[in-house]
Order: sequence, then structure tokens, then C-alpha cells
Amino acid sequence: MKITLRKRIFIGYLVILGITLFGGYLILDLVSQTYFELQKTNQIVAKGDELAKNYDELDTEAFIEYLERTTAFDTSNYMIMNKRNGILYSTRRYSIFSRIDVDRILSSHMNKQPKLKQEEGRVWGIADLNFEDYQLLVYYKIFNDGYSLLITETLKPIGQTVAIMQPLLLGIFLIMALAIIILTYFLARNITKPIEELTNITEAMSDLNFKLKYMGSREDEIGTLGKSVNQLASELEQTIFRLEEELAKEKNLDKMRKQFVAKVSHELKTPLTIASGYIEAIEDGVPEQDELEGFYTIIKKEIQRMSTMVKELLDLASHQSGSFRMKKREMDLGVLLNQIYSKFKETMNPAIQFTIDLPREPMHMVGDPIRLEQAVSNLLSNSLKHVTENDQIFIRVKQEESAYQVTVGNTGPKIEEKEVGMIWEAFYQSKDNKKKGLGLGLAITKEIISQHGGQCFARNTAEGVEFGFMLPINH
Repeated sequence: MKITLRKRIFIGYLVILGITLFGGYLILDLVSQTYFELQKTNQIVAKGDELAKNYDELDTEAFIEYLERTTAFDTSNYMIMNKRNGILYSTRRYSIFSRIDVDRILSSHMNKQPKLKQEEGRVWGIADLNFEDYQLLVYYKIFNDGYSLLITETLKPIGQTVAIMQPLLLGIFLIMALAIIILTYFLARNITKPIEELTNITEAMSDLNFKLKYMGSREDEIGTLGKSVNQLASELEQTIFRLEEELAKEKNLDKMRKQFVAKVSHELKTPLTIASGYIEAIEDGVPEQDELEGFYTIIKKEIQRMSTMVKELLDLASHQSGSFRMKKREMDLGVLLNQIYSKFKETMNPAIQFTIDLPREPMHMVGDPIRLEQAVSNLLSNSLKHVTENDQIFIRVKQEESAYQVTVGNTGPKIEEKEVGMIWEAFYQSKDNKKKGLGLGLAITKEIISQHGGQCFARNTAEGVEFGFMLPINH
């Protein structure tokens, strides 16, 4: 049978407090009689010593008057005796000493009483008279003139008082025991409730449920433990979330890797098939002598196409793996863009309107000019694939607070909205793209800009399409 922590604490407290209460009751029961006897004995001795002191200062008659006055409401019996132990005066008219031989008790038996003490001419303590089990508190003092003072008090009232108090004490202890049981229950509950709450939280955590939180406001060790569990739950939740993201990315990367291999195989297969077919035709002597040059030209073109694709693949792979290191330096982006504009302007169809719009101020920044030229050239080459005569291509730069916005746009057909976010992927080609291409240029551009701390964008406009990137000035 499983015993909960609350039960263990409750039972433990009950056992300890029960032993304490029962022991206290037994001790009070055993010592109360002795305690009252000792207190009463001390009172009688103090009173006797006080009377003995006054006896030396007064004559007998004056002392008796003083004794009557000071002991009027006292429960003890005070007696003045002569040299023969005859009773000269007693505060009580009827005394036990009127029926027994005082001289026999004082002379014969006092020396045999174990509870009597004798010191400095006085005797005091408890005297056992062997008379109906009668015990007396006794104080006896002999004065210098031979007279003596005897103070006695029966112990029977003390025994009666103790007997009356015993059931009262038992009742008090029972009430205390009941109160302790109730308090112990709530104390055990107060201690174990947050522990039970923390247990439920940790059990939920083992099932990867991190929604439960410790809501207590305690400032003790349990409160500190609760805060630690909350922090642990948050860290575990974040860690698992990141792991799930990494797993999702890994699955996505694996999927992209397979697609990458499939696309590369497809892209290589076409030129290889063409080149292989023409080579076999030459080996079989199919072309005439005047046709051989055309066959060789086609084969050379397909080989160049494969070479270009392999080069771009290696370039993209070096950027994505992080093995490629940018050679950044201080540069003027405006000067670089003007140089690119001039190169494309010389080779571009004059029927295409090609313009550039740059800020007048120098565009200083830190970057790799060779790779940035490659990124912008890829955007211009992409635009050239989608324009015809009388269309427009432009380069426009807008300087913002901490970045340059470089835009390459063209008039002509727009991109389907569902494809806008996909054009930066390797090998992606629009369904409407009838031009030949590998689909790697924009992917390489994205990697170059990313390594400069920037972001690429693409959007449709009223006249056509715009591609571009945000480039931090001081990256």
C-alpha cells in the first residue's frame, strides 16, 4: 500500500506530539504531589523563621498576640510549647496533638523520619505519624528560653487538590491533542500541497506537456524549487521546439537534397544526351563532310552548357555550405553599379530601354565587390530573359537610414503570386519561362546577399516585375 508524503508527515507529527503530550501528562501526574509538598514546605519554613526572629524581640504574651494577628487566615496550626512540650497556645482549638503525645513524636520519632531535616536548631519536613496514614508538614524551633514553636499542616488537602486536578489536566491534554491533530493536518497539507503540485507538473513534463506552471508565492525552499521547475520547463519547451524545428529543417533539407539531385540529373541528362547522340552519329559516319562543323559546334555548345552549370552548382554549394569566404573591403556601391550598367549597356539590344537611377552622394559600404557584381548581374540576366523589344530594364537605388535598397526591374509579364516566394530556390523556373536557363542565378544571388547581411525581395508592379535586395551599409 502506497503511503503518501502527506500521510507520512501527518503520522510523524502525531507520533512526536503524542509522545510529548503523554510524557508531559505522566510527568505532571508524578511530580505534582511532590511539587505542591515542596512549595508548602518552603512556605512553612519561611513563616517559621520569620516568627522565630520576632520571638526574640517580644515577650511571650506579645508574641502570642502577634501570632494571632498574623495567622488569622492561615490554614496551618501554630503552637507555642513550654520546656516540657506542654501546649501553651494553639491557633486551632481542636488539634490532632490534643489526642497524641507531642513529646513522644518530637523526641522519639522525629529522628527516625527520613523526610525530616534538622539544621541550626530547627527541624522541618514531612512527618509520618503512623496514625491513620496521617502525614504532616512540620516546622519545629526551640528558642533560647527553652520554649518552642511547632507549625503543622496536614497534607490531605494537597492530595485532594492533586486528585481534583488530574481529570482537569487530562481534559486539557485531550483538548490539546485534538487541536494538535487538526493543526498537524493543515500543516502537513500546507507542506505537501505544493509538492503534490510540483509532482503533477513534472509528470506532465515527462509527457512533454509544459503548459502546467507552479503558481505558488512561497519564498522558502519549496518556492525556489517551484521557480526552478518553471524555468526548467520553459527551457525544455524551447529546446524541444528548436529540436523539432531542426528536425523539420533536416527533413526539408533531405527533401531538397533529393530534389536537387533529381534536377541536376535532369539538367545534365539533356546536354549529355544531345552531345552523346551527335558523337555517335559522327562515329557512324552519318554526317557529310560539310556537316561535321555544325555537329562539332553543337557538341561544343552542350559541353559549355554543362561546364557553366557545374560551375554554378559549385558556386552555389560553396555559398550554402559556408566554405566560401567573402573578401570584403571599403567600397562605393554607386561606382560598382555604374560599371555593371556600362557592361550590360554595350551588349544589350538597343531596342530595349536600359536606365539607371542612383543617389548623387557616394554610396560607401563594406562588401565584396566581385560577389556583389555577380549578384546584380544575375538579376539583370534574369530580366533580359523576360523582355522583348521596346520593353524597359532599370537599376534603381534608394538610400534608407541604415541600408541601400537596390532594385532591378523590367516591364513585361508578371510572376504568379504563388510563385513569388519560390523563385529564389535553386533550379526553380517559371512555367511561362520559355527561355533556356538552369534556375541557379537567383539562388546564388540570395546566398551572396545573405552573406552581406541583407535580404532579397521580388514583387509585381503595374508595369512588370521588380527584383532586388536590402544591403546594410555597415555590415
